[in-house]
Amino acid sequence: MEISRSTRLVLVVFCQLTVWTRTTSVEGRRFVDRQTSYGTVRGFVDVIKGRQKVEKYLGVPYAKPPVENLRFEAPEPPDTWAGVRTAYELSPACPQPRLGVDYIQLHVPDFNHTSEDCLYLNIYVPRASRHSQRHADVQHHRPQYAVLVFIHGGSYQNGMGAMMDGSHLATREIIVITFNYRLGPLGFLETNDKSFPGNYGLLDQLEALRWIQKNIHNFGGDPDRVTIDGHSAGGCSVGLLMLMPMAKGLFSRVIQQSGSPFADWAVTRQPITPNFYFKIFTTAVGCYGNGTAEVKTCLKELPSDVIERVILEQPEHPVSLVPPFRPVVDGAVLPDTPEKLAATGEINGDEILTGTTTDEGLMAAVPLLNNYGVGRHGLQRLQAVISGFSVDLPAVRSLLDNVMEQYYQWPYEFEDEEIKKGFAEIVGDYFISAPTQQTADLLSSRNVTVYFYNFDYLSQQDRSDGVYHGVELFYLSGYPLTGHDNFRYNDVDKTMAIKLMQLWVNYVQHGLPSLEPLEEFHMSPYTISTPSFTRMTLVNDDATLLLETSFKQSKMAFWNNFVPNLYLHQLRRDIHLLNTSSFDSLVPACKRCLQSYVLTQPSSSWILITACIGLSILTILLSAFYCQVRRKVKTLIRQSSVSSGQAIL
Repeated sequence: MEISRSTRLVLVVFCQLTVWTRTTSVEGRRFVDRQTSYGTVRGFVDVIKGRQKVEKYLGVPYAKPPVENLRFEAPEPPDTWAGVRTAYELSPACPQPRLGVDYIQLHVPDFNHTSEDCLYLNIYVPRASRHSQRHADVQHHRPQYAVLVFIHGGSYQNGMGAMMDGSHLATREIIVITFNYRLGPLGFLETNDKSFPGNYGLLDQLEALRWIQKNIHNFGGDPDRVTIDGHSAGGCSVGLLMLMPMAKGLFSRVIQQSGSPFADWAVTRQPITPNFYFKIFTTAVGCYGNGTAEVKTCLKELPSDVIERVILEQPEHPVSLVPPFRPVVDGAVLPDTPEKLAATGEINGDEILTGTTTDEGLMAAVPLLNNYGVGRHGLQRLQAVISGFSVDLPAVRSLLDNVMEQYYQWPYEFEDEEIKKGFAEIVGDYFISAPTQQTADLLSSRNVTVYFYNFDYLSQQDRSDGVYHGVELFYLSGYPLTGHDNFRYNDVDKTMAIKLMQLWVNYVQHGLPSLEPLEEFHMSPYTISTPSFTRMTLVNDDATLLLETSFKQSKMAFWNNFVPNLYLHQLRRDIHLLNTSSFDSLVPACKRCLQSYVLTQPSSSWILITACIGLSILTILLSAFYCQVRRKVKTLIRQSSVSSGQAIL
């Protein structure tokens, strides 16, 4: 008897479903098996909000553990396994300072497990009925779900993938994946030679995306509809992935939250000799040698607990504005600077949704000012602190005057809180908002469809001073709907969470951020000639999305146009006025930065800005941090010498 074409198709889909999914129940809990290229993983079914179901697969390996001989190397695919691998619990976070663990606990209360064996995924899959799943596949001849891949932030030093909980988003018919990647020295230690090329953390991100392309169809996902989403350093990462030839074909859309590859802190640009950071780390773990190859051998032979302990016990500091370990322009993973790649290279991804929160600089600036007592002594103290760590260049002095005029009203006589607020805005605009708009300008000029947002919503339950860096992640995770141990939410917060998640889901599914079917609202594309953006805010006690134009127009023009155009010639002229005494006021790395950035790469506007305002604001933190690191390293070595007779730390 001949089988009809439609019957054959149903049989094929049924066979695929039986391979992809097998459900069992034990003591009332439902478990689900999925096949991967490396073996079978068993997740579980979780009930969200009392009725909606999501399959969770936590701690699925996407690479071999990067330990011993694989330390400071590109990741390798995981080994295969026999039988069924359970995926019920989160994997350890990658090694990071204790402050980073505190950062994780803000999102994932009580989590405190770190380990070098940390390269794992978390997969959240909508739990559809067998009938609806079969119907969708037969009708469309393709996997059912679009995929959102989240890359966490934390200055490349801190954090873990699970800081974004994908459960609520997955109830809205998309698959959500989060993952860990190597951080700090284990992820980004480099020496400008073959021994330590760096970018191991970026290579981890690429490996995770390759795993997803290879396996996501087994979870009902569509490999042709993958959106990568990153926050802060994760936002810088997704921006870099858009520009990297190695990432071609791994995703189709991008979401970039509060981070940009064009920010000066996003990437270490060549030529810079990074031996300062290298020596701090290798001295701390007790590895010495006649060359980097010999040191690398020592590092590979160290027990994991030694490295993890040194990283965990890094001295605390208010915030890491410029990470000591970060991606590097190495000529391979990153073939050139982000500016040049964006101008002339191929762009990965057809659309990007990018934006900021209103008060990006609060988390960084306020602790920094409190640490130096600026809030107690007024603006004069602020100027003294800045000038005390700055190179005495006419261009820098002139720039500082212009910054003050842009952000403060003459005659600068006001309360300490106003000083803090202004300084926080300077930090937020310089580090995040202006580079984000630069992303929008550059990519829209390359025919990428750009959507720009500003998250300006402050919960009435929130006692914070403003809409701080990263606050929107709690709404995207759906915490106002289910509650969170660290925060309180009201009904208006629930509405904002629902709207924000719907906006994200529609963008992931269709490439158009809208609120349908909740209401008729569509974000308008951003172009240089029509710089539209969507402001998410509170209006008359209601969570509201507003279409506006020209985000912070004067301040963005100041950083992205006025500063580069006015100070390029002045700074190149004044750099020759530097004398030995003024140079000695900078940390060694900043001396090299200033020389190489200004004299060899004058065409980059953000490199110029770094040389000016960076020497004014950044060295406040860096100088204090480096002194703390040196003191801590000496203490660790002295303690270990006393206890064991040799330096093991």
